[in-house]
Amino acid sequence: MNNTAAQPAHPANDLARRLDILLSALALLVAARFRVLGVLSNPLWTRVTRANARLTRLLGQLAAGCLPRRRQRLPRPQSRDVTAPMPPRLPRGRAWIVRMLGYEAVGHAAQLESLLRNPATVALLAAAPTAARTLRPLCRMLGVELPPELQLPPRPPRPRPNRDKPARPAAPPHPPMRPIYPSRHPRELLIPLVPAKSIA
Repeated sequence: MNNTAAQPAHPANDLARRLDILLSALALLVAARFRVLGVLSNPLWTRVTRANARLTRLLGQLAAGCLPRRRQRLPRPQSRDVTAPMPPRLPRGRAWIVRMLGYEAVGHAAQLESLLRNPATVALLAAAPTAARTLRPLCRMLGVELPPELQLPPRPPRPRPNRDKPARPAAPPHPPMRPIYPSRHPRELLIPLVPAKSIA
């Protein structure tokens, strides 16, 4: 008889299980409220299910000790047909799912926020930066505040363009004034006007 005690499951596997339950329920809610979401239901359902699958895979790799290294992003080739219509983009505002779905989305947001308050969860996500990056858009959609350890560092301020007005060119020097010459007429022709009474 083997008396060796079973090894406890890795905390990353438990976190993956809890996130899978939460995000699967959120995906079901999106599918059930497709009339409210309209054209956003399909891309939102795709975003949630893909994020769930990615988080499950990354946390499983973290539990196995074979987390992949972060790769540098490469620009995607422009192979899309430019004549095809663009798919609808999801809003980027904070808590926009809650504003559209109301109290049902509030329950999922509260569960995710409670999960992220656990220091063990924060430590696991900090050890897997790719998993934390995958979770950030979902937190923003639901209006969940991330712990400081998982927030992105503040971006450096962009250099402002120099808006100083260009220096005005120096005004050209005034042309020399023409000298005023005396009248060419002789003085004898310049007869002063005398009132008529004085002549009489």
